[in-house]
Amino acid sequence: MEKELRKLAVRLHVDEKVCFEGRVSEVRKQQLLAECDFFVLPAVSKAEAFGIVQIEAMAFGKPVINTDLPSGVPEVSRHGITGITVVPGSITELAGAMEKLAGNAQLRQIYGKNAIRRVVDKYTQEQMYIKCRQLIEELNNSENKLKRL
Repeated sequence: MEKELRKLAVRLHVDEKVCFEGRVSEVRKQQLLAECDFFVLPAVSKAEAFGIVQIEAMAFGKPVINTDLPSGVPEVSRHGITGITVVPGSITELAGAMEKLAGNAQLRQIYGKNAIRRVVDKYTQEQMYIKCRQLIEELNNSENKLKRL
């Protein structure tokens, strides 16, 4: 597949602008996230349950383009707040979202600031601890209610 994509990049005369990284180290991933203008998660399978890499990109202040899968993917980065959500498999919508962010530095900045705020508000280790504790307490309360029945 990569070979075909490289040929396509040459044919479209974008091979000097397109980089095929493949698997990268954690250090390289951090470097790429720091350098990019926005992050794209074009997931099409509901097997992509969450897309934690979205949180990593958002922590760098990057807007995210994701897909409206019936999973946690669109819950992480919110459409019109921290990025753009498109229909899974819609190349037209995906390209449009990419063009919109590529051509609008002000929008990228707004979404990027919102992204950092969302990570701090919802996805820090402390926030995850609080949510897990609440869930455990809710489960415990539900179990106690069932025992009384």
